[in-house]
Amino acid sequence: AHVEQALARDDHWHGRLRVRHPQGHGWCAKIGMGVVRTTQGHVSHIVVNVVDDTPAQQAEKLRLQQEATHRKALVREVHHRIKNNLQGILALLRQHGQRHPEVREPLHMAIGQIQSISLLHGLQGRQDRAQVHVGDLVDAISKEVGLLWS
Repeated sequence: AHVEQALARDDHWHGRLRVRHPQGHGWCAKIGMGVVRTTQGHVSHIVVNVVDDTPAQQAEKLRLQQEATHRKALVREVHHRIKNNLQGILALLRQHGQRHPEVREPLHMAIGQIQSISLLHGLQGRQDRAQVHVGDLVDAISKEVGLLWS
C-alpha cells in the first residue's frame, strides 16, 4: 500500500528490501520504481529496477565492525595512558609528602582518591566491555588500600 501511494502521488518510489529466494538464501535488493504515463495522464507502464545490494550491505557491516574494533582499541589506549599519567602524579605526591611531613596527611587522602581513579581506568582499559563489575572494583580498591596503608 505504501509503494502504491508513493507511485500515485510522486510517480516514483525507491527503497531496499531483503529478498528470500525459494531455495532459502536471501539477498539485499535496492529497488526503484517509476510510472510511465500516456499523454492523457493514464498509467501505461511501471518500470522496476532491481539491483543486488548485498555487496554494499556486507561492506557496510564490515566497515562498522572494523570501526568498533578501532574504537575499542583507542579507548583501551586512552585508559592506559590516563592510568600511567595518574601513576606519575602519585609518585610526585608521595615524594612531596616525604619532603614535607606537615602536608603528608592531606596528600595521603589525595593519593587514595587518585589511586581509585587510576584503578578504575586500569580496569576499564583491560576489559573489552565498557562496564566494570562492582566486585572487580571492590577487590582492586581493597588491594590498593592495603598497599597504601601497608
